[in-house]
Amino acid sequence: MQKGTIIGEDCVIGPNCRLTGARVGAGVRMEYAIIEGRVVASGESIAPFSLLSK
Repeated sequence: MQKGTIIGEDCVIGPNCRLTGARVGAGVRMEYAIIEGRVVASGESIAPFSLLSK
């Protein structure tokens, strides 16, 4: 996790995730994902090897 990232409660952030300036809601699950400057809604599951960027 890098500068500006906010993580909600009860999240599962698996291996090899890179979050930069991301806002992650409660209960989100992810692994092997890159998220840059995006908002992830509560309860979402991010597929492995996803790239979410501006």
